[in-house]
Amino acid sequence: MPPLRPIPEPDPGTLVFAAMPRADVPDADEDARVLVGVRDVDVVVCDVGGVDADLVTVEVLARLCLTARRLGCRLALRDASPELDELLAFCGLAGVLEAEGDAGR
Repeated sequence: MPPLRPIPEPDPGTLVFAAMPRADVPDADEDARVLVGVRDVDVVVCDVGGVDADLVTVEVLARLCLTARRLGCRLALRDASPELDELLAFCGLAGVLEAEGDAGR
C-alpha cells in the first residue's frame, strides 16, 4: 500500500490523500507525483487528522507542497490540529500550507 492513500472525493478537480505513517516518509514525495499524474487536479488535499505535530510531519508536508506546485496544483490541509497549525506558523509555513477552505484565497 502506498503511504499516501487516495480518498474518494466528489469534486473531480480535487485529489485527497490520507496521512502517511512515519516509516513511509521517504516515499511520500514520489507517491504524490505518481498519484497526481494519474488525473488532472487543481487541489491536492492531505488529510492530516491524527498525525503528529512534529518536524517530520512539517518536512513531509513542505515536500508535498513543493511537488504539488511543480505539478501545477495546490496543496491544502484537512483536519490539522491546533498544534500542527502552531508548528507550521513557527516554521514560517502558515501562509504556504493552508487549511482546505483557505487554499487559493
